[in-house]
Amino acid sequence: MTGEGDAQGRARDLVRAYARDRQALRRDLAEARRERDRALLAAVEGLELLRGAAGDEAVAWDAVRERLDSAGVVLDGEAGEEIDLARHRVIQERRVPGREGRVVAVVSAGVVLNGRRLREAVVVAGAWP
Repeated sequence: MTGEGDAQGRARDLVRAYARDRQALRRDLAEARRERDRALLAAVEGLELLRGAAGDEAVAWDAVRERLDSAGVVLDGEAGEEIDLARHRVIQERRVPGREGRVVAVVSAGVVLNGRRLREAVVVAGAWP
């Protein structure tokens, strides 16, 4: 019976080691994703700065957006769209007479990676009485 007890003890030890390794891998994966997201946001912000410095060259910016799209990165937020507080961070509201609804002027686009929002679009919202 001692051999059977030893085998069960070794099996329990293996299961515990597997569980510890799995938890460590989950932590490492989560940290790697956070690092990737930080690097991606920094890259998008750098591209936005270059866009501003280059005078908003449409052809170059279209090429950048195509490459981001092909990598699963979506720049989200268009001027004039309906406000959506799940996607937009309103930094200012302005009253605009003669228009109905509540739309936005985009200050900086949101960033979505493979369906996961990394940054909300920063917007100025038009509000009507």
